[in-house]
Amino acid sequence: MPNRVKYYRELMGLTQKEVAEIIGISRQYLSEIENFKRNVGGRIIQALAKLLGVTTEELFFDHYS
Repeated sequence: MPNRVKYYRELMGLTQKEVAEIIGISRQYLSEIENFKRNVGGRIIQALAKLLGVTTEELFFDHYS
């Protein structure tokens, strides 16, 4: 399963710290999400998608498989 959180975060010019503070998680937790070291719950997925202006599918699902 691809993870495009880092791509969209950088595209918007946001740091890990900024995103983490906005959605209420630690910067380390966001780093682990971006590096496939942490599973992500529904609330966080929705918050990330909303903040980054994309759908949850665009963040976490490969449309080309």
